[in-house]
Amino acid sequence: MSAIFVTGDSGEQLRAVFESLRDGDNNTRLQELHEMPFGIYGQFYDRCDVQWIFRGNPTRP
Repeated sequence: MSAIFVTGDSGEQLRAVFESLRDGDNNTRLQELHEMPFGIYGQFYDRCDVQWIFRGNPTRP
């Protein structure tokens, strides 16, 4: 099993990469990008069972 960790400075950066890598409904354990106390987080497993983990800085008010 493999995992790939993707980081970014902004939610827009992460969203662009997240949306281009996810394969429609062909992924499992999908967690859409969302705000957490430590920043933006999301993850999914692709059809090859590779885990993609996304982490970004907190959104500034």
